[in-house]
Amino acid sequence: MSPAIIRRLQSLRYVGYAVIVAAGALAHGSTPAFAVQTQPALAWSFYVRTTNAQTLYNLGYNQGVSDKNNNQSSEVVLDFGVQWSDNAHTELTGGSTLVTYAQVENMAEQFAVGYWAGTGSDTTTVLRLAVGTNNSTGYESTTLGSGWANVAVTIKNWLTSNGYEYYGQENIWGANDIEPSWGGTSSQTNAENWANGYSSNGSSLYVDYGSADGCPSTGYGGCNNGWSQYGEYYVSWGASAAYGLPEIYYSVNASQWTWISTYAKNYRGGAIWFQGPLDDHFLDGNSLTPSGAWTTFWSDMNAAGDNPGMVYSCEIHIAS
Repeated sequence: MSPAIIRRLQSLRYVGYAVIVAAGALAHGSTPAFAVQTQPALAWSFYVRTTNAQTLYNLGYNQGVSDKNNNQSSEVVLDFGVQWSDNAHTELTGGSTLVTYAQVENMAEQFAVGYWAGTGSDTTTVLRLAVGTNNSTGYESTTLGSGWANVAVTIKNWLTSNGYEYYGQENIWGANDIEPSWGGTSSQTNAENWANGYSSNGSSLYVDYGSADGCPSTGYGGCNNGWSQYGEYYVSWGASAAYGLPEIYYSVNASQWTWISTYAKNYRGGAIWFQGPLDDHFLDGNSLTPSGAWTTFWSDMNAAGDNPGMVYSCEIHIAS
């Protein structure tokens, strides 16, 4: 099933939910204003700074046990750093370690295998494993986007052929930490090209777990490095394979992304259905806590008249 068809089916499900919720509120004759949706159990995502596949297996196992115990599915981003121009390597964050796509695939596969083992007899919870890169180099392209989609598809195919998709418990996506402050003044064009290249593969979706640097926290306007709110919308929702799991590190980030969604609603046919917030409180104690990120983002979106529809709560850690 193509990403476009999957998105359409998911959108219809979300719209149905929104209609039910809105109808319940309007039946009382008031403007919709709802209690904050209960935050899902927190799932850890990781900057991968190791080449040890056993470490990734152990982390996947831990997430599987957590999901089984909480009877809840999760979304996990594994950040493998920036793609190299040869479309065959990434450079891990926090240093200069180069790894091959084959190493990336193996480490992600082992995380998924660990998850499968950790869930044990539980066959109802599902891991959405998003295999991530970033746009920090400034040479992102259609070719690199298509290459990264192939990485996600290779992982999915390996899991299927080796029997770890018995109950559809591993849902493999790509991911990209797209930030306007990175990549120079052509970074929006490059990021859009990457999104188009990924989407052209037709076999995998991806999540943008990036930022909205310099974007307005009220109203419409430009962002850092010549980015526009359209660019943010496009790489996190407008491209056919794109979804958004935005960085909500501070309250202003929630406002920025809410206005990007409002832009989409008013000028692109509909609000963005975000996966949820990504916080970094574990790495930066001055940033929003997981519950703070969830509540702030949910409340801002709801106040703007956009039912948040969020299903995941994620926090970034380091795997080393």
